[in-house]
Amino acid sequence: MNHLHLFNHAVDAWEYNLADWLEQRSVECLSGKEAWFVTGSYMQANWLRRMTLTEGKALFGIQFFDVPRLRQHLCKLFGLPSPSFGHETLRTLLEAASLENEYTATSSLLDALDDLAGSGWLARNGLDSGFRALRIPKYLEPAVRQLTGSEYWKPRVDLVLLERAVRNENLSLGVYGLDAENLKDLNLLLAASRGAARSDFWLAQPLGKEGAAFQWIAALERELETEASVCPTGNCARGRSGKLGDGSGAGSRACLAGDRCR
Repeated sequence: MNHLHLFNHAVDAWEYNLADWLEQRSVECLSGKEAWFVTGSYMQANWLRRMTLTEGKALFGIQFFDVPRLRQHLCKLFGLPSPSFGHETLRTLLEAASLENEYTATSSLLDALDDLAGSGWLARNGLDSGFRALRIPKYLEPAVRQLTGSEYWKPRVDLVLLERAVRNENLSLGVYGLDAENLKDLNLLLAASRGAARSDFWLAQPLGKEGAAFQWIAALERELETEASVCPTGNCARGRSGKLGDGSGAGSRACLAGDRCR
């Protein structure tokens, strides 16, 4: 069972059902169930903990992850090597393969491959179509094939995790504060969701029906097979401007570290 909640302001989500979700999952953890909660940053996780403590409640048993730690955790569960090679290491490997030909776009090529794989385009159209779309030189194709087939390449790891995910009736998943930049992590999030009996996503509502933010929400609706609902406006006072997760204030529609109700 998947749920997608959109909010115009972080405290709207908190007041509507996010606080209750955390409280209910804490109670369930006392009885032996599991709860994972994925945030876009440690600051977001700390804000949620602070809000809970402000209301005189405690979080028990809920495991908090950012995206890299979630990937590491799932790799450990499913017996995969953690993708410890960073972007720079993989870029260096591609540069070594193209050294004699002085190919200078390896960093951009790697970014493009990540984007195509994360959006599902590469799985739908195949690597050969990717070669043509990105105009990858013939001499570089073997290295790219080896890279994209490696379990050290994050998109490949995420796809394997998705294929191996098994539903755990005792697991609940919460995801908060991710944005369009996490579209490349879609398969990872789907793997975590597929392994949970229930998953809830709280994300900022797109301002319009176009652009990367709208595509991100549309992809989640499609892949999670659910329709997004909008959290109603709450009663908490809004401060002045601030960005999602930067801890600077509470005024923006997607601000995380909101002023507490007065």
